[in-house]
Order: sequence, then C-alpha cells, then structure tokens
Amino acid sequence: MKIDTILKKIDSTPEYRLREIMGSKYIDTPGNYKNEKKYYNGIKDYMKSNMGESDYKKLIAYIKKNPTKIKLLFKRKK
Repeated sequence: MKIDTILKKIDSTPEYRLREIMGSKYIDTPGNYKNEKKYYNGIKDYMKSNMGESDYKKLIAYIKKNPTKIKLLFKRKK
C-alpha cells in the first residue's frame, strides 16, 4: 500500500478511531487535507507542514513498524 494512500486515510479518520488503533503510541495528525489540498504539493507536504518534520518522521516510522494496525484503518468498524 502506498504511503500517500495511508496518509490520506489517517487524515480522514476521526481522532477517536486513531486513538483506538494506535493506543499509547498515538500521534496527533492535522485532519483537514481535503479542504486545504490546493495549498500543498500533496499529502506528504501537507502532513510535514502541519505536523513538523519530527512528528511526521515518527508517524512514518509507526506506519512502517505497524502494518497490521494500519490495515485496521481500512476495515469498517463493526
């Protein structure tokens, strides 16, 4: 799965759901790309600009280390 696809899904997922999935490793993300994308050069630029480089790198590392949890983002909650 492409990182851009994952970042867009994270951005569009409600905070409470991200907290459920990420638990104590929760990383705060912006969440308004859909409305602001015309001001950025893609989702990566948007995330870096709104999170800061350090938190963005933590998010990317989390995504790479936790593929099973990331897959939960794409499953409908029952």
